[in-house]
Amino acid sequence: MHDQFFDQIIRDHGEIKTLLSEMLDSSNRSKRGELKNLFEAKFLPHMRAEEAVFYPALKEIRDSRNLALEAIEEHHAAELILNEVLNIRPQSEAWLPKCEVLKTLIEHHISEEESQIFKVARELISEEQAGKMLTNFAEEKMWYTGRITGEL
Repeated sequence: MHDQFFDQIIRDHGEIKTLLSEMLDSSNRSKRGELKNLFEAKFLPHMRAEEAVFYPALKEIRDSRNLALEAIEEHHAAELILNEVLNIRPQSEAWLPKCEVLKTLIEHHISEEESQIFKVARELISEEQAGKMLTNFAEEKMWYTGRITGEL
């Protein structure tokens, strides 16, 4: 179960990084709006699921509490920039620089999460707990995706 849980997060990270790159590489300004909506629909549910399922488990364990708290703050910083990206016209000259900052923040977070946080979490989270987390993570993502897309 460990591998399945962490593999799911890593798959999400790959999709998130791909969408960020596509946002930055797109010279088609109408496509940018579409890409930012896709990014929001992928990133926010993933982030909320981590905050609801993964980080609370880490916060309960003394050895990983600070890692979880820092990761939550990184989510907060990324969400602030994302909100600016979502509320700016893709034609604006500030759009690409904001996307670049967002990409830098998220890639830094993903790198820390996949190297440092996952290493600690694999040692501290039991197989049984990882199995429950995998199910709960998927449910949280689905619920939050429904909120974004209006399918609730």
